[in-house]
Amino acid sequence: MIVRQIGQQLDESIDLKKTCKRLYENLRKEGLSEKLEQNLLQKQCSHLTKDSLILVDPSDLMKPESGQMEGLSRVRDGSMVKRGNGYDLLNMISFNKEDAGYQISPLCSELYSKEI
Repeated sequence: MIVRQIGQQLDESIDLKKTCKRLYENLRKEGLSEKLEQNLLQKQCSHLTKDSLILVDPSDLMKPESGQMEGLSRVRDGSMVKRGNGYDLLNMISFNKEDAGYQISPLCSELYSKEI
């Protein structure tokens, strides 16, 4: 969705689908994803102060019908109190105190597997 929005903003003379395909191919370059994540995290963390709160939410993403996906591991679904195939998920959000309350900013969202 974000790549499509970026492609629309570029307003190139070629088809939007081709622009998005090019952007996706460039995102697959080795090391680029890590650089983007690091830069985003640095930018978001620059707004943190001693009064900032950081919420860490370890969660999971269940994929009960998927048996062949790469890196599937056994995860616990707390809402249904059962275990199944899926991935672990880590979300971090900051709450920065401002005059009108708190500013909420995403810091990190990482999908990972114990199997990989």
